Amino acid sequence: MAKVTYVFGDVLTGAVIDEIPLQGVSMTRGFGQGEFRGSFQLDQTGKSNSDLIAATEQGRSYVICERDNQPIWGGFVWTRTYQSQAKIFQLYCRAFEHYPEYRFVRSDILQTDVEQRNIFRTLWSTMMADPNSLQIDLPASFSTIITKSLDIKAFEFKTYREVMDTITNGDDGFDWTIDVARVGGAYTRTLRIGYPTLGSVESVVFDYPGSVLNYWQNGSMAQHGTNIFGLGSGEGSTMVTQEVIHSDLISSRFPRYDTSISFKGISDPTQLTSLTTQAAIIRKAGVPVITAEVKGNLEPVFGGYGLGDAAKVYFVDPSHPEPSTQLFTSRILGWEYYPSSDDHVEFARLAFEGED
Repeated sequence: MAKVTYVFGDVLTGAVIDEIPLQGVSMTRGFGQGEFRGSFQLDQTGKSNSDLIAATEQGRSYVICERDNQPIWGGFVWTRTYQSQAKIFQLYCRAFEHYPEYRFVRSDILQTDVEQRNIFRTLWSTMMADPNSLQIDLPASFSTIITKSLDIKAFEFKTYREVMDTITNGDDGFDWTIDVARVGGAYTRTLRIGYPTLGSVESVVFDYPGSVLNYWQNGSMAQHGTNIFGLGSGEGSTMVTQEVIHSDLISSRFPRYDTSISFKGISDPTQLTSLTTQAAIIRKAGVPVITAEVKGNLEPVFGGYGLGDAAKVYFVDPSHPEPSTQLFTSRILGWEYYPSSDDHVEFARLAFEGED
């Protein structure tokens, strides 16, 4: 059984305060987001109530979840609720990625034709210039691929996250996350950016039955088709395009359905072909959207794969009697994690690309 621990500390200084056992824990992670829930009881053996309360103060404290000494989640305590008869504190925490939601842009920011990832870095560095700010390590500046312009006035009272989302959520945006790592007795927080995506292309493999406890399959034609068009940069007749045709469906007299995927920041035909070909795999008509619950302690072990990683799931059951042909491939875009408890074994619920 995996060893799961919860370390609390000071958001501003990064100093570790205490390790506290929690119950009823669940947590989620996705690109740019994450939540954590858990509870602890007062009058614990070997713990001072005043120390427990001080270590979990909302807004001031962070929590890091480690699985077998490897950090898998980090964020700040946002809400703390006390129930007197049970003497229990319930915690709701938000991942470090949410911090820009609670900071207003208080100085004008003007960026003209600047690489979008460098604008993103500038927003973080500007926000962190206030000494009373959450601090993270930033990557080195990026070479220019996609340029954008930004003109934000302080009087607009926009949050940094609002501005960041206008860059990252566009058709030509990118994946980002904040990685937490332990260095000695302290933790680092590092911004990681991938254009257009993060994650390994080497597929991690799951099996049902096997590492997959349970799965849900949703079949829909929404955003699926037989002819998949990747739309690159340019407009009108100058637009760079790439078509992927699922000829096996056409030859089996499946009706033609067209769908498109926007890659407006891509001007290189070779790169557009690669991206469209990859996306067309999960956009193929008849390919379902899968949600899978996986065992945390079976290969691939939870924590051994990350956001954005490619994944394959093989099925053998009455709905999929032919294992050699029943294969689902996608990217892992998020997860929910539930440590083992008296009620259930350790498991994670994986959200694959295509799920809402």
